[in-house]
Amino acid sequence: MKSCLVVVDYQTRFVTGVDGFPAAKEIEQAIAGRILEYRQNGGDVIFLCDEAARVTKSPDPTNLYGAVGELRRQEDAVIWKGSFGSGLLYRLLSDVQYAAIELAGLTSYICLLANAVLAQAAQPETPIIIDLSCTAGPDHELHAAGIAVMRALKMQVIER
Repeated sequence: MKSCLVVVDYQTRFVTGVDGFPAAKEIEQAIAGRILEYRQNGGDVIFLCDEAARVTKSPDPTNLYGAVGELRRQEDAVIWKGSFGSGLLYRLLSDVQYAAIELAGLTSYICLLANAVLAQAAQPETPIIIDLSCTAGPDHELHAAGIAVMRALKMQVIER
Protein backbone atom coordinates (compact mmCIF):
# COMPACT_ATOMS: atom_id res chain seq x y z
CA MET A 1 0.00 0.00 0.00
CA LYS A 2 1.37 3.42 -0.91
CA SER A 3 1.73 6.54 1.20
CA CYS A 4 0.55 10.08 0.54
CA LEU A 5 2.07 13.53 0.99
CA VAL A 6 -0.35 16.44 1.35
CA VAL A 7 1.29 19.83 0.69
CA VAL A 8 -0.84 22.50 2.38
CA ASP A 9 -0.96 26.12 1.16
CA TYR A 10 2.65 26.37 0.02
CA GLN A 11 1.67 29.25 -2.24
CA THR A 12 3.48 32.51 -2.93
CA ARG A 13 0.95 34.55 -0.95
CA PHE A 14 1.81 32.60 2.22
CA VAL A 15 5.57 32.38 1.64
CA THR A 16 6.73 35.77 0.33
CA GLY A 17 3.45 37.56 -0.37
CA VAL A 18 1.05 39.54 1.79
CA ASP A 19 0.66 36.70 4.32
CA GLY A 20 4.26 35.50 4.06
CA PHE A 21 6.85 35.22 6.81
CA PRO A 22 10.58 34.39 6.82
CA ALA A 23 10.31 30.84 8.22
CA ALA A 24 7.93 29.89 5.38
CA LYS A 25 10.66 30.34 2.78
CA GLU A 26 13.14 28.35 4.88
CA ILE A 27 11.16 25.11 4.52
CA GLU A 28 11.00 25.17 0.69
CA GLN A 29 13.85 22.73 0.08
CA ALA A 30 12.68 20.33 2.78
CA ILE A 31 9.21 20.13 1.22
CA ALA A 32 10.69 19.75 -2.27
CA GLY A 33 12.85 16.91 -0.96
CA ARG A 34 9.83 15.14 0.53
CA ILE A 35 7.96 15.47 -2.81
CA LEU A 36 10.90 13.89 -4.63
CA GLU A 37 11.09 11.08 -2.08
CA TYR A 38 7.38 10.32 -2.41
CA ARG A 39 7.74 10.26 -6.20
CA GLN A 40 10.69 7.85 -6.00
CA ASN A 41 8.73 5.53 -3.70
CA GLY A 42 5.55 5.55 -5.79
CA GLY A 43 3.53 7.60 -3.32
CA ASP A 44 0.85 10.13 -4.11
CA VAL A 45 1.32 13.89 -3.78
CA ILE A 46 -1.73 16.07 -3.19
CA PHE A 47 -1.56 19.85 -3.30
CA LEU A 48 -4.09 21.58 -1.07
CA CYS A 49 -4.45 25.19 -2.21
CA ASP A 50 -6.18 28.17 -0.66
CA GLU A 51 -8.73 29.89 -2.92
CA ALA A 52 -7.54 33.30 -1.65
CA ALA A 53 -4.12 32.65 -3.22
CA ARG A 54 -5.47 31.52 -6.62
CA VAL A 55 -4.07 33.49 -9.56
CA THR A 56 -6.76 33.35 -12.22
CA LYS A 57 -4.75 34.98 -15.02
CA SER A 58 -1.83 32.60 -14.78
CA PRO A 59 -0.99 29.38 -16.63
CA ASP A 60 -0.67 27.81 -13.17
CA PRO A 61 -3.46 29.21 -10.97
CA THR A 62 -2.15 27.30 -7.93
CA ASN A 63 0.64 29.87 -7.53
CA LEU A 64 2.67 27.25 -5.68
CA TYR A 65 5.95 28.71 -4.48
CA GLY A 66 9.39 28.05 -5.95
CA ALA A 67 10.78 24.54 -6.16
CA VAL A 68 7.57 23.11 -4.72
CA GLY A 69 5.57 24.59 -7.60
CA GLU A 70 8.11 23.37 -10.13
CA LEU A 71 7.66 19.81 -8.86
CA ARG A 72 3.88 19.74 -9.32
CA ARG A 73 2.83 17.35 -12.06
CA GLN A 74 -0.31 17.40 -14.15
CA GLU A 75 -1.46 14.10 -12.64
CA ASP A 76 -1.16 15.34 -9.04
CA ALA A 77 -4.42 16.03 -7.28
CA VAL A 78 -4.99 19.73 -6.61
CA ILE A 79 -7.71 20.48 -4.11
CA TRP A 80 -8.97 24.03 -3.64
CA LYS A 81 -10.27 25.07 -0.25
CA GLY A 82 -12.11 28.14 0.93
CA SER A 83 -11.52 27.63 4.64
CA PHE A 84 -8.89 26.21 6.98
CA GLY A 85 -9.88 22.57 6.54
CA SER A 86 -10.92 20.86 3.31
CA GLY A 87 -14.00 18.68 3.14
CA LEU A 88 -12.83 17.54 -0.30
CA LEU A 89 -9.56 16.30 1.19
CA TYR A 90 -11.53 14.42 3.84
CA ARG A 91 -13.69 12.77 1.16
CA LEU A 92 -10.70 11.85 -1.01
CA LEU A 93 -8.91 10.30 1.98
CA SER A 94 -12.08 8.45 2.96
CA ASP A 95 -12.11 6.76 -0.46
CA VAL A 96 -8.41 5.86 -0.89
CA GLN A 97 -6.61 3.90 1.82
CA TYR A 98 -2.96 4.83 2.47
CA ALA A 99 -0.20 3.21 4.51
CA ALA A 100 0.66 6.66 5.90
CA ILE A 101 -0.35 10.28 5.31
CA GLU A 102 2.22 13.03 5.75
CA LEU A 103 1.35 16.72 5.79
CA ALA A 104 3.74 19.54 4.94
CA GLY A 105 3.26 23.26 4.44
CA LEU A 106 1.61 26.24 6.04
CA THR A 107 0.57 27.37 8.55
CA SER A 108 1.46 24.77 11.15
CA TYR A 109 -1.13 25.76 13.74
CA ILE A 110 -3.96 26.70 11.36
CA CYS A 111 -4.47 25.01 7.98
CA LEU A 112 -1.91 22.24 8.42
CA LEU A 113 -3.37 21.33 11.82
CA ALA A 114 -6.97 21.47 10.58
CA ASN A 115 -6.22 19.20 7.63
CA ALA A 116 -4.14 16.80 9.71
CA VAL A 117 -7.18 16.35 11.96
CA LEU A 118 -9.38 15.75 8.91
CA ALA A 119 -6.89 13.20 7.55
CA GLN A 120 -6.90 11.43 10.90
CA ALA A 121 -10.71 11.41 10.96
CA ALA A 122 -10.83 10.01 7.41
CA GLN A 123 -8.30 7.26 8.21
CA PRO A 124 -8.18 6.73 11.98
CA GLU A 125 -5.88 3.69 11.75
CA THR A 126 -3.40 5.32 9.37
CA PRO A 127 -0.30 7.04 10.75
CA ILE A 128 -0.45 10.82 10.30
CA ILE A 129 3.06 12.23 9.99
CA ILE A 130 4.22 15.81 10.53
CA ASP A 131 7.87 16.50 9.71
CA LEU A 132 8.89 19.63 11.60
CA SER A 133 11.38 20.58 8.88
CA CYS A 134 8.43 20.91 6.47
CA THR A 135 6.09 23.22 8.38
CA ALA A 136 6.24 26.64 9.99
CA GLY A 137 4.15 29.42 11.45
CA PRO A 138 4.77 33.15 11.97
CA ASP A 139 3.99 33.02 15.70
CA HIS A 140 6.52 30.82 17.53
CA GLU A 141 4.28 30.25 20.57
CA LEU A 142 1.30 29.21 18.45
CA HIS A 143 3.57 27.02 16.32
CA ALA A 144 4.74 25.20 19.45
CA ALA A 145 1.14 24.92 20.69
CA GLY A 146 -0.02 23.50 17.35
CA ILE A 147 2.74 20.91 17.39
CA ALA A 148 1.80 20.01 20.98
CA VAL A 149 -1.82 19.48 19.90
CA MET A 150 -0.71 17.21 17.03
CA ARG A 151 1.40 15.17 19.43
CA ALA A 152 -1.53 14.96 21.87
CA LEU A 153 -3.66 13.61 19.00
CA LYS A 154 -1.08 10.83 18.58
CA MET A 155 0.21 12.10 15.25
CA GLN A 156 3.82 11.19 14.48
CA VAL A 157 5.69 14.48 14.84
CA ILE A 158 9.23 13.94 13.64
CA GLU A 159 12.41 15.91 13.12
CA ARG A 160 14.75 15.04 10.28
